[in-house]
Amino acid sequence: MEKNYGWPEQQCSGYEQFEDAIVCYDPSIEPSGILYYSGDKINVESRFIMASLRATNLYQLDLYDGLSSQKTILSGAGRIRDVAQGQDGSLYVITSNTDGKGFPDSMDDRLLRILK
Repeated sequence: MEKNYGWPEQQCSGYEQFEDAIVCYDPSIEPSGILYYSGDKINVESRFIMASLRATNLYQLDLYDGLSSQKTILSGAGRIRDVAQGQDGSLYVITSNTDGKGFPDSMDDRLLRILK
C-alpha cells in the first residue's frame, strides 16, 4: 500500500494529512544506499544495512527499534555512496569523496570489501 510521507512539505512529521516517517534524521545523515543483508560473512544483529554520505558511516539499523538500535559497521572511509552484497555474502561499499562535497585524498574513490 502506498503512503504519502509529505515530501517536501513534511520532512519528518507534523502534518495530519501525511504519514510520519518511520525513522527521521535531523540533521540529515544523507542516507545513500540500503540493503537487507542475507549473507553469513558478517555477524550483524540487524540485517538492514545503510550507507551514509554526510555521516560517513555504514550502519546496521533495526527499523522497528528506531535510532537507538543503530550501530556502526564501518567508519573513517569517507562518504559512503552505496552498499551491495556479493554472491559470496561479503559486503561491498563504494566511497564518494571526489564529488565536491567530501575531502578527497590519493586513495579516493574506492571499492571496499567488508570482512568483519
